[in-house]
Amino acid sequence: MKWVYCICYVGDRFVMVFNPTRKGWEMPGGRIEEDEAAEQAAIREVREECGCEMLPVANMMRRDGAVFCGELTCPSGAEKEAEMAWDLFSELPTPLAFGEDEYSEVLTWSKLKMEERRSASKGFRSCL
Repeated sequence: MKWVYCICYVGDRFVMVFNPTRKGWEMPGGRIEEDEAAEQAAIREVREECGCEMLPVANMMRRDGAVFCGELTCPSGAEKEAEMAWDLFSELPTPLAFGEDEYSEVLTWSKLKMEERRSASKGFRSCL
C-alpha cells in the first residue's frame, strides 16, 4: 500500500483541501511513509494538510492505497497550522483535482459508515 486519503466529516459535511499544484479540490491525503501504518498516515496527512485531528471510523482498500473516513475535530486556530486551504462541503466542489468518478463511490460508502456510527452512538447510554 502506497497512499491514503481521508473523507473527514463535521456533521453531514466533509472536508476537502485545495491543492494549488493540481489547481483543484481533493480529499486530504498522501503517501505512506516507510514503517508507517496506513491509519497513522491518514491521521498525519489530515493533521498536516488541515491542522486538525481525525478520528478514523472505517477504511476501504483501493488499488494500491486506502481511503479512510472519520470525524474531524479542529481546535481554535487550526487553520494557522494547515499546509493547505480547506473548507467543508455537502457536495463535491469545482474544480476537482481528480475526476468525479474518483470520489463518487467512496463518498457514498463514507456517508453510510458515518451514519452507522451515529446510529450506534445514539443507542449508548452513560451509567453516570
